Amino acid sequence: MAGVGADGIGANPGQVAIAWVSAKGVLPILGPRTRAQLDENLVAATLKLDNDHIRRLDEVSAVPLGYPHELFAAADQRATMTGNRWGQFEFPERTVAANPDGRTGPAVPEQWTIARDNGPSRGLLPYAGVK
Repeated sequence: MAGVGADGIGANPGQVAIAWVSAKGVLPILGPRTRAQLDENLVAATLKLDNDHIRRLDEVSAVPLGYPHELFAAADQRATMTGNRWGQFEFPERTVAANPDGRTGPAVPEQWTIARDNGPSRGLLPYAGVK
C-alpha cells in the first residue's frame, strides 16, 4: 500500500488502506489511541482513490485461494461437475437474507434446497437453480 500512497496521493499507507476499504463499500472500524491518530485516520475520509489505484491494491493484496477453489475454477472441472451445464446456472450476486436454519450466507430459495434433514452444516446447497 505504501507504493500506492507514495505516488501522488499524498497519504500514508494507513490512510490509503482506510480509503481503499471504504471505496469497496465497507465501513472500517477505526481504533486510534491518540487524537493525532484519529485526525490521521479521518483524513482518509477525504481521499478519493481512482479505479487504477483500487485495481493495483486489489492485485497486490490478492491471496491465492488454493485447493479446492483452483480446481473448481478450471473450465474442464466445472464441465465435469455440472455435466457441461455450468453456463446454465444462475448464481446469486449478494446475500439478501439469513438461511432458514439461521446461518448467514447466500439466501437460497426453497426450490434450490435439498436434504434439509442432514443438519445445518449440510442442509443447503451453495448453488443456484438451473435455467
